[in-house]
Amino acid sequence: MTNNIENDGKLGVLACTMILIGGMVGSAVFSLSGVTYAIAGPASIISWVVAGIILMVFGLMAAELGVIYPESGGAFVFPYKALGKTKRSKEAWGWFTAWLYLNVNLFGAAFSAIYIANYLGTAFPVFAPYQTQLAVIWCLACGLLTMLNITIAGKVNLVLVLVLIALILVYCFAGLGAFNPEHFTPFFTQGAGGTFGFIGAIPIAMLAYGAIVAIAFMVSQVRNPKKTVPRAVLTATVVAVVLYTAVIIITTGLLRASYFNAAETAWAQYVPLYAAAWTTLYSLPWLPAVISIAAVLALTTTLLVLMMISGWTIQSAAAKGLLPAGLSKINGKTKAPVNAMLLTMIVVTLLSVIPDFTNVLIHAGAISLALVVCIMSITLIAARKQNVRKPGDFRLFGGSVVPVILSIAVLYFILPGVYQAWSYWGITAIWFFAGAVIFGFLQITQRSEIENDVSEESV
Repeated sequence: MTNNIENDGKLGVLACTMILIGGMVGSAVFSLSGVTYAIAGPASIISWVVAGIILMVFGLMAAELGVIYPESGGAFVFPYKALGKTKRSKEAWGWFTAWLYLNVNLFGAAFSAIYIANYLGTAFPVFAPYQTQLAVIWCLACGLLTMLNITIAGKVNLVLVLVLIALILVYCFAGLGAFNPEHFTPFFTQGAGGTFGFIGAIPIAMLAYGAIVAIAFMVSQVRNPKKTVPRAVLTATVVAVVLYTAVIIITTGLLRASYFNAAETAWAQYVPLYAAAWTTLYSLPWLPAVISIAAVLALTTTLLVLMMISGWTIQSAAAKGLLPAGLSKINGKTKAPVNAMLLTMIVVTLLSVIPDFTNVLIHAGAISLALVVCIMSITLIAARKQNVRKPGDFRLFGGSVVPVILSIAVLYFILPGVYQAWSYWGITAIWFFAGAVIFGFLQITQRSEIENDVSEESV
C-alpha cells in the first residue's frame, strides 16, 4: 500500500470530522456522562470541558505527527519512528504504546457493544433476554463493515452521526420544558466525589474523547492531511464539547445527582438520558424510544471507529514484524487490513460477552489513554528534533512546552485515583504484563528465525 497520501487519500474534511464526532459522541454521551455526574454532580460540566481541551491538544499533537510520519497505525508508527536508538528499542516503544492504545480501543469497543444491547433490552423488552446475542451481532456487523472500503464506512458513519445529532437536540429541547435550575446548587458538592469530584471525573471524560486521534492514526486514508486532519480535529472537538455540555446541563436540570447515587436507582448512571426521560419527562411517552434509538446509533458509530483504529494499529505492528505477517496484508480492492480487522472483530466480540466487567473496562481504558498521551508527548518532542519542518506542514502551537504541560496535566488528573481504585490499575498492569510476555515471545521467535537463516546460508 502506498503512503502517497496526497494521491491515494480517500477521506475529505467532512468525512474525517464526522468520523471523529462519531467516535467521541457515542457511548460516552449516553453512559459515561451519567457516571461523571454521579461523581461530580453539576461540576461534571467542568470535567467535560477540561477533558475536551486536553484531548484536543492530544489530537493536534497526533495531527502533527501524522504529517511527519504519513503512515496509518500511528499508535505504533509514531513512537517506533521517533523513539529508541536500536531496532529493538524502537520496536519496544512502538509495541507497548500500541498495546496500551489497543486497551483503550478494544475495551471501549466492547463497552459500546454491551451498552447497545442494554439500551435495546431496556427500550424494547422483547430483546431483554437476548442482550449478549445482540452485543455479538453488533460486533460482527461493525467488524464486517470495517473490512470494506473506508469510504463506505465513512458514508455509513456520516448518516449515523447526522441522525444522532438531530436526536440529541430533540432530547435537549424536550428537556427545557421541565428544566429546574435549582438542581445546580450546590454546584461542587452534590456528587459522590465531594468538592473535588470534578477532578476525579476528568479521566473518565477524557476516555470519551479518545477517538480524537482516529484520523491522525489512519492518516494514509486521508486526502491532503496537512490541512484536513487539524481542521477535522478542531471542528470535531468543538462540536463534541458543545453536545456533551448541552446534554449534561439538560440532564442536571431534570435530575439531581443524588438520584444517580441512590442504591435503588444507581442503574441510572449508565443510562442517564433514558432515566431522565423515564422519570421527569414521563409526559412524553415517545421520548425514551427516541433516546434508545439515538443511543444505539451513537454506540454504533463509536464501535465502528474504535474497531477501525484497532485494526490499523495491529496492521502496523505486523508490518514491522512484531505480529504474524498475515495481519499486515492490505486487501487490493478494499484497501483495508482485512486480517487485522478480523482479529479485532473476534477480540471485541469475546470481550462483549462479559458485561459484568463494564466498570473495570471504563477505568482501565482511562489509565491506558493517559499513559498513551504521555508517550505521544515525548514522541512529538523527539520527532521535531529529528525532522526538518517543511513549508505548509502543520505544527502544534507552543513548542515543546505544550506537550510537557499536557503530560503533567494528564498525570495530575489520573494519579489521585491510585489510592482509591487499585483494582483498575491492577487490570492495567496485567494488560501491560501480557503485552510484555507477547513482546518477549516475539523477540525470541525473531531471533530464532534469524539464527536459522544464518545457519542455512553458512551450509
